[in-house]
Amino acid sequence: LSILGRVTLHQGDGVGARLLIEESLAIRRELEDRSGIADSLFHLAEVTSSRGDYTQAQSLYRESLAIAEELDDKWLIASCLQGLMGVALASGQPAWSARLWGTAERIRESLGVPIPLVERARYEQMVNSLHTQLGKTAFRAARKEGRLMTPVQVLAAQGPVKLSTEAAQRAEKAGTVATPISPLSAKLTVREVEVLRMIALGLTDTQVAEKLVISRRTVNAHLTSIYSKINVSTRSAATRYALDNRLV
Repeated sequence: LSILGRVTLHQGDGVGARLLIEESLAIRRELEDRSGIADSLFHLAEVTSSRGDYTQAQSLYRESLAIAEELDDKWLIASCLQGLMGVALASGQPAWSARLWGTAERIRESLGVPIPLVERARYEQMVNSLHTQLGKTAFRAARKEGRLMTPVQVLAAQGPVKLSTEAAQRAEKAGTVATPISPLSAKLTVREVEVLRMIALGLTDTQVAEKLVISRRTVNAHLTSIYSKINVSTRSAATRYALDNRLV
């Protein structure tokens, strides 16, 4: 339902998308699926932001981010920070927006995962807007501050922020740059792409095994390999990867 809601949003039906994602969230809360809850909250925040309710969107992004940090889901952490970047920009807080961008950028680089192509144009527009509002020098300074911050620090960085030298050094060491990973550079095999697509479409391991005429053990082996190659650790993160890279 969450995936269908996202597709519905991209088709321009914000109301329908919200209903689908809210239903998804309710089911996942009932199942106590923490990863799923975080995923639904993130997509609900996207819908809410697209409708101009930035206060509620910020609350949803923060709730999703808190769970993502509990689960150490760095992909979702970066995505939530980028969502908050847009909210901050739309709410007239360009300096905070630039810091959020810097933190998210560092996390994505550490994962070797660039902004998905489908979202890149929108983020480039936001960066251009930040350049205009702040000026290039101020933007670069705020972005640099964000790159030296943890998610917790940047959430509180809506005004001037001063980091100790020791904290800055720790954050800088954490921001190592890696080569961006795409489906091709990740070297997924044809069969792994098939498995990933089916997982993204919501099929269970048993259903994947039946469709591909392989054992569940083989499916699990493929998933282990896929997770390793695309730097994710959960099914929902793998699904987001498939969607972001247009594999489904």
